[in-house]
Amino acid sequence: MFCVEQINKDMLKKQTLDEYLKDTIRDFAIGLFREIMLVEQEEYTNRKRYEHVGSEGKFTVYRNGYRYRNYLTSYTGLIKLKVPRCRGGFFESILFSKGVLTSKKMEDMIIHLWTDGNSYRDLREFVGKIYGAKIGLSLLNRIVSTVEKYVNEYHKKRIEHYYDAIFIDGLHITVKEYPKRSNDEEILKKHKNAVILGVLGQRREGKTIIKEIIDYRICRDENKEEYGELLKNLKKRGLISEQIGVIVHDGECSITAAIDNIYGKDKVKDQDCLIHRKRNILLRVKSKTNKEELGKDVWEVYSSATKAEFETKHKLVLKKWQRKEPEAMEIFSNIRENQLTKYNFEIELHKDMHSNNPIERTFRELRRRINAIGIFETEKSADRLIFLIVENLNQRRGCKPTNGDLKFTH
Repeated sequence: MFCVEQINKDMLKKQTLDEYLKDTIRDFAIGLFREIMLVEQEEYTNRKRYEHVGSEGKFTVYRNGYRYRNYLTSYTGLIKLKVPRCRGGFFESILFSKGVLTSKKMEDMIIHLWTDGNSYRDLREFVGKIYGAKIGLSLLNRIVSTVEKYVNEYHKKRIEHYYDAIFIDGLHITVKEYPKRSNDEEILKKHKNAVILGVLGQRREGKTIIKEIIDYRICRDENKEEYGELLKNLKKRGLISEQIGVIVHDGECSITAAIDNIYGKDKVKDQDCLIHRKRNILLRVKSKTNKEELGKDVWEVYSSATKAEFETKHKLVLKKWQRKEPEAMEIFSNIRENQLTKYNFEIELHKDMHSNNPIERTFRELRRRINAIGIFETEKSADRLIFLIVENLNQRRGCKPTNGDLKFTH
């Protein structure tokens, strides 16, 4: 019994001591920060606190009372500071030089955690456990909004690399500020009213293959005009036709039309995704027992090493399945010129042109994070999050940061 009571007393003393130390540190910090800001203000105004006449007779900058702002540190928790103000000039303390209430390290931590899929509620609880204080949603939003300058820098960054292959595709999302509309039943069913048009480039640095999202565009429709605006911006930033080996896409006619409009007809070669082509054929197969075998036959044709081999195998497969699966063969028999583009390149590069999988895998990463958000309030908020995810992925794949102040890999 004595031992238990003694332990309880020791715990009570320790708790009281911790509280005392915390209060002492907090009071000391408040006093220190106040003195720092007063000294800064004296240097800014070039006079002491109660000095009314200067060496030249008049002052152009005056003290103008105080305003209260919160400040958060790991030692003090959330504290309220009296921040001096000035009239006739722009005075800002070094404590608030970043425009937010926290240290740069904490800002980076919040941005990284948010990019990795944590909600604002998760971040508030996490910060509360570390700093012993709850921070408001408005503060979290201001911290995340600090990446706006990086977003603009990313969309304007000069492109200097040569890309063996460019992959283009779209990912549907929901933006609240956009009107609800669509004639597409599938999109209506999923309540999607916007699309992210993405461009992924594959390039080489020595023996290393780097795949990066070069740019993206958030818009309302996936059409020739929107793809055209995306490609026009890329061309303006330096991605001219001589820096593109081939463009791979899912066979969307609007993409081909946009490429021809921006770069000129036949200036840039584009290749249909053969995986998509194969899927479209198998969707028309009537008998499930034929599906696997027919799929293997179709892919054997599409993976031919030469154009002559393609044509020979194509005739054989068409003859074999024409009577059994006429609807599937109707699609298979229609050979688009863009399906054969790969034969203008060395056989070692064919596998990189067979499918649009590189950008689809990237979109899966985007979708995982987007699903946690659900609906974006505005296009600008969507742009910030998409940029953070893209920048994170690009840096992990070996790309240099858009800006040295925003690093995910160091």
